[in-house]
Amino acid sequence: VPAQVSYAPTAIAAVATHGHSYQPCLLQLPCRCAACGETAWGALGLSRVCICLTCGVRVHRQCARSAAVPRCAARAEF
Repeated sequence: VPAQVSYAPTAIAAVATHGHSYQPCLLQLPCRCAACGETAWGALGLSRVCICLTCGVRVHRQCARSAAVPRCAARAEF
């Protein structure tokens, strides 16, 4: 997981979808959502995204359950 990641103190339990184990977090740099392709921007220049703890894929929170999210590359069984 990149050094610019700051996990939210009120983070909910990781949600498994498409083989991913997501953790909501804030990034200091913008990133591209793996589901919709849009840039993740947030208030004060922080990006609110979910990052897979297994493979590192990044998605908007609202895109985490999207069918467009690629399957987790680190979990072949999904």
